[in-house]
Formats: sequence, structure tokens, C-alpha cells
Amino acid sequence: MFRFLHSFQDRQVDTAPTSCPSSPASKKGFTLVELLVVIGIIAILASVITISTSNARKQSRDAKRKADMNSVSTVLEMYYTQNKSYPPGGYSNLSILAPTYISTIPQDATYTYTADATNKKYVLSAGLELAETQEFACSTDNSNDLYWKTGVCCGAQKPAGFSECRYQVGSK
Repeated sequence: MFRFLHSFQDRQVDTAPTSCPSSPASKKGFTLVELLVVIGIIAILASVITISTSNARKQSRDAKRKADMNSVSTVLEMYYTQNKSYPPGGYSNLSILAPTYISTIPQDATYTYTADATNKKYVLSAGLELAETQEFACSTDNSNDLYWKTGVCCGAQKPAGFSECRYQVGSK
């Protein structure tokens, strides 16, 4: 033990700094400007990603609405083949199609269904979240052939959060 204490006493403790604290070699960490630049870049990337995923979700919901309109249209044609007329107007009236022709009727706040007075023509429509290339102007006059046409029409009243375009499917 004496040998250990003796060797400990022989050591010199160097308390002098090896380098100047303001020298570049001793600098550790980042400056405020560097941190702000990195945070700014991350914020820009996050906003770009958020915007692109938001549009992708809207496109996905619009595609689902179009697919729903096309499948309900197919079911309406099967109904017409058996009954020689379409169901009376009003989207809620399409419930008579389930479960005989379709398991469930697709639901969305923007879906509409209108039949003419004789139930020989119909038009289904759904609001679109993203504006699309207009194929024809929407018509509110059911004596106009455009009222019963299939495709994207623009210029209709739009629900909140939707574009002024609708996708509609008319009777065959």
C-alpha cells in the first residue's frame, strides 16, 4: 500500500488547459444560425410532404366516389331490367336495391340521385374535392340532355370543402 501512495504522490497533476477555449479546435456544438437553418429546412420538407399527402388523400376519396357512382349505376340498370323503371328520386330511395342487387348502398354526404317523372331516366352525382377538367357545364334543367349526361361537370353549387365540380352518371 505504501508503494501505491508513493507512486500517487510522484505524479504531477497538470491543471493548465491544453488549448485556448476560444480556439476552433475546442469548439463543440452548433451555432444558433446553423440550428435555425436546419430547423427551417425540416419545416419546409414537412410542409411539402403534408400538402402532397393531403392531395393524394383527396384524389383517393374522389376516385372512390366515382367508383361508387359507377357501381350504383350498374345496379340501377339491373333493377331497370327487372322492373322496367328506375326507383323514384332521392338517394335514400336507393335502399330498396340492397341486399337484392348490392350488399350495401355507398354513403357520402355529397351523393345525390334524381329520377325523371316517369322513372325512365336517372342521374347520380357526387361532389369532388379536387377540381377536374370540365367535360360539360352542369345543368339544373332536367329537360336539357346535359342534365342526364355522364362525366365531370362544373358550375354546380358546391358543398363546403369541395370544388365546384361534380361527377355524375346518367341512365344508359
